[in-house]
Amino acid sequence: MALLGQQKRTFLTYERAVLPEDLRLGSLYLNPLEPVDGLERDRFEYREDLVKQSDYEAHINKFTRREEIDDKGFSVQFQRSHIRSAGMTFTSFVGLSSKRENSVTVTLTGTSGRRVRIRRPEAFLEEVLKQPGVDEWLRTHATPKYKSRYGANTWTAPELWLVTGVQYLTGGEYQFEDNATNELSGHGGADVGAAVGGPAGVAKIQAEARHERANGAQNGFGHEDERVWAAQFMPVKIDFGAQAPDPKLSGRSWAPKTIKTIYLEDVKDLAFQGVRAIQKPVGEEPPELVARITTLPEDRDHDMGEKEDGESEGDGEDEGLVIDEKPYVYALENANWEMYKKYTNYLAQRARQRTRTALE
Repeated sequence: MALLGQQKRTFLTYERAVLPEDLRLGSLYLNPLEPVDGLERDRFEYREDLVKQSDYEAHINKFTRREEIDDKGFSVQFQRSHIRSAGMTFTSFVGLSSKRENSVTVTLTGTSGRRVRIRRPEAFLEEVLKQPGVDEWLRTHATPKYKSRYGANTWTAPELWLVTGVQYLTGGEYQFEDNATNELSGHGGADVGAAVGGPAGVAKIQAEARHERANGAQNGFGHEDERVWAAQFMPVKIDFGAQAPDPKLSGRSWAPKTIKTIYLEDVKDLAFQGVRAIQKPVGEEPPELVARITTLPEDRDHDMGEKEDGESEGDGEDEGLVIDEKPYVYALENANWEMYKKYTNYLAQRARQRTRTALE
């Protein structure tokens, strides 16, 4: 999956905001809609050793563009899709019946704000992948992705996402106005995530959930301190097989460049569940158990071609906050989270068995 054109710099908003230390540039996530929910193994946080936010920001500053500061107040209005507009989290609305057609108008305001974005995301990814423990974490997530493509039954595995931009607001307030009657419902006592393959950390609906709003109804959330109210993510591309094509030899300038190689675990095919099976190509041979984190040369060349802060008059120009949640929502709702969880649980069990064996 790739975000093209303007989508590469779109932001995803959070109606309840996130503490700065809980959503940092350089962290890797499986579910950008709920970055601090779910299991800890579903995220790899960048530079956890820098506990103080001030120390972390001093470090990350060398990888970022000049801050875009809104010191005279911040306000942006946008349309939020119906599937994220009912005051419910992603894990709650997936699979619920919806009679809604219109979107909701959202206004995000703050007494002050600042945007921080990574200057060269593809090159910065190499820095992220140097951290201790990242190989094992990537192996845990790349192995199910390999099985999703080359196992006995194929399915769609979730993507990995790198945080490349954050919008901080002080005195932030999130107001949304419903311009049409909305009704969503779910069956009482059902674990929605388990029923439809939702991400980890899904809470059960204890009674029939029904949210109705008449025309013009308003709701909002706010915080006085500085928090992250929106974030930008880049999908991390994973290819399989030990051999990467050499652009110089193949003559294909679009061939990806490998920046990290991980050897995968050889695991059995687990029982297939769900209905998202994909037709497997006839006669396709599975590649070696090797995952390669790659970037496209044109992306890297574009990164390296950008001028440093202060080198040109236009550098650091405020691009504003471009909000578009659709690329993230589409990627997440098409993934088979149930199968993915079966594989990660299986790998975790094998790791515990190896630890016990080593201690005996």
